[in-house]
Amino acid sequence: MILVLLFLGQPAVTSTKVCEGAIQLNWPAISSATSYNVLQLNGDSMKLIGNTSSLSYLITGLDKNNTYWFGVAAKNGAVAGRRSLSVQARPDSGTCTLSNFNNDLKVDSILEPNTARQFFSTESNASKPVKISIKNLGTIAVTGPYNVTFDYGTGSVTEIVNTTINAGASLIYTFTGMYPLPPGQGYQYNFKAWVTKAADNNHLNDTAYKTVKLINNSPITTLPLSEGFESMPVAEFTSNEMAVGGNKYLDFFPNSIRGRARTFVNSGIALTGSRALTLGPGTLQCCCYHRQRCAQL
Repeated sequence: MILVLLFLGQPAVTSTKVCEGAIQLNWPAISSATSYNVLQLNGDSMKLIGNTSSLSYLITGLDKNNTYWFGVAAKNGAVAGRRSLSVQARPDSGTCTLSNFNNDLKVDSILEPNTARQFFSTESNASKPVKISIKNLGTIAVTGPYNVTFDYGTGSVTEIVNTTINAGASLIYTFTGMYPLPPGQGYQYNFKAWVTKAADNNHLNDTAYKTVKLINNSPITTLPLSEGFESMPVAEFTSNEMAVGGNKYLDFFPNSIRGRARTFVNSGIALTGSRALTLGPGTLQCCCYHRQRCAQL
C-alpha cells in the first residue's frame, strides 16, 4: 500500500483597487493546485465567495465606504489547503481601465429627499422629488437611452434618459414622477433607485438605497416627559440617524468611527424593564420640538 501525502502551499495574496467599488486579488501559482477558493470576512468568519482556476479574481459590487478582508486557499480537487493571510482592502478609488467597467453605470447615491421633522424649516426636504447621482465608471462615454427607476415600497417610477455621461463623470438626474405624500402625522419610505443599460454587464452596483422619514413632531402637551426606551428594538446604531430606532424624540450622531448607541447590552443594566440606552464615544441628541434647545448626553 502506497500512501501519498499532498501538501498545498499557502498563497501570498495582494489586493489592488482597480475601480471604485471593485478589488482585484492576485497570487502566484501553488504547486499541485487545480483551483483556488476566494473568501471574504463576513461577521466573525471567512466565507466562500468564489472559486477560480486562474491566479487573479475580480470582486465587484463593493461599498466604496467600507473596508473588507479577503483570503485565498489553494485546492486540489475537493481538498482545500491552508488559507492565505487575509488582506485588507477599501475600494474607494481606481483607474477603472479594465474592459469589465466599460458601459458600467451605477447609481452612486440618492441625493434627495432627506429625512426631516415636521414644523422645522427643513420639513420640505422630506417631500422633494427623487434626485440621484449616476456615475459612469468606465473609460468610454456612455450614451442613451438608459432607464432609471426608483421604488418606494408600494410602487415604482421608471423614466428614460438620453444624456451622454463621459468617462469617469457623473450625471445628476431628478425624476419628474413622484411618490405619494400621505397626510397626517409623518411617514417613512425605504427608497431604492437603479439604472438599467443593456450593455452594462455589472449589475452588482446598479442600485442605491435610502430611508427617508418625515418625523412626527406633534407638540408635547404634558410635562415632564418620560422615556423608558421599552418600545425600541434591540439594536446597535453606528451612523447618523434621525428618530433613531423609531423613537421620534432621539437623533444619533456619532462623533467618531467607533461611536455607537445600543438599546440592549445585557440583563441588569436597565433601571426598569429590559431596555437602556448605552452610549459609546458618540453623541446622542434629544430632538427639539418647535425649535426648543436640544439636550446632549
